[in-house]
Amino acid sequence: MDTQVAEARALNEKSPANGQQPRRGQTSFSEQAETADAQVIGSTLRQANEIPLTRVLVDPSLQTRVTLDEATAQEYQRVAIEADEEGKPWPFPPVDMVGGYLVDGFHRFEVAKRLGRATILANERPGTEEDAVLAAVSANASHGLRRSREDVQRAIRVASRQWPDLSIREIARRVRCSPQTVINVRDRDKENERVSNLDTSGDVDHEFRRALEATPTGHSFIQCSDDHLSWTVIARDPDRYRVTRRVGPNEVIEHNRLGTAEQVCLVLNMFDEEVGNDAAGQPYRLIEGDPFANETVAV
Repeated sequence: MDTQVAEARALNEKSPANGQQPRRGQTSFSEQAETADAQVIGSTLRQANEIPLTRVLVDPSLQTRVTLDEATAQEYQRVAIEADEEGKPWPFPPVDMVGGYLVDGFHRFEVAKRLGRATILANERPGTEEDAVLAAVSANASHGLRRSREDVQRAIRVASRQWPDLSIREIARRVRCSPQTVINVRDRDKENERVSNLDTSGDVDHEFRRALEATPTGHSFIQCSDDHLSWTVIARDPDRYRVTRRVGPNEVIEHNRLGTAEQVCLVLNMFDEEVGNDAAGQPYRLIEGDPFANETVAV
């Protein structure tokens, strides 16, 4: 394989300086070199061996999935049992290990444990713990059980902790997501940190908090004054609350990405102390959706 790489690169160096393009159907010299490089790297990954489960290091911080998908694990287990009953080999691709750490294949590893297997087929590569993190944050980006939005967010946080000085674009490249996704996750984390540092010494209406926690996703708590010039909307998204308060005809305050109902209560108290609200004292009512979603502009 090393010879293939050298030959392809030598051809690339001898390519005409006048920008001559390869003939139709012929790969470019640079593509030949890249393909040979990929073959060399791939050949090391395909040297799978049966590894004792006790030798596999499982670090939860390298698991970028928020949680194992139980339905997937059960399906894998069913397939593995059927293969065993028919005398067939282990029916799944090798798991990936770097420096002894499991970086890809957590569902397969879990199924092997459940079935009491002593070994598992694995691609084992040498490397440091940092190498293991690099492999883990991009795992399942292009194969296996598709990453959920939460899985990608977790991978971004793992990468950001490991390489705090890297640019947003480089973190996105390593996680294999868009730079905007990295920006959104970091903005959300900063906002949650700011809210978590709010003064919690004031009273929190526990009954109101419990009502918020019971609010279905896609619904809102709404409080309006009679003239509808002043209102408060608490919209429930899948993983956050969004509080919007109109305190006058031309002034709207919006507070996004609140993670808990208690934080919502604290923000409402903060709003009351700072600006008040004509709707104060009016009862809240539960409605579906957010009637003011298209009307609000944060100021």
